[in-house]
Amino acid sequence: MTKQTIDQLKKRYSKFHEQKIRVQAELEGAQKRLKDLQKQAKEEFGTHNINELTEKLATMKSSNEQKRQSYQESLDKIETELAQVEADFERTTADEESE
Repeated sequence: MTKQTIDQLKKRYSKFHEQKIRVQAELEGAQKRLKDLQKQAKEEFGTHNINELTEKLATMKSSNEQKRQSYQESLDKIETELAQVEADFERTTADEESE
């Protein structure tokens, strides 16, 4: 280890002190952001507890999947019924033309 002068040590201290101030400001900002997000979660979902939010998310995903599946089934049914109507129309038109 190289022997440092008082001026060098003061510069090192000053550098570390500035870094400490920056980190403290970042920490305060992060803590405020966390508090804001917790408040938002409480307002939107009734809790800010991470375990409860995780459960709510799983429930919402499951519900969304059920709705998506139901929507797909409805569209499939409509598509099948439409194809049947078109086939019936073509048959009727062909029967009328052959008469």
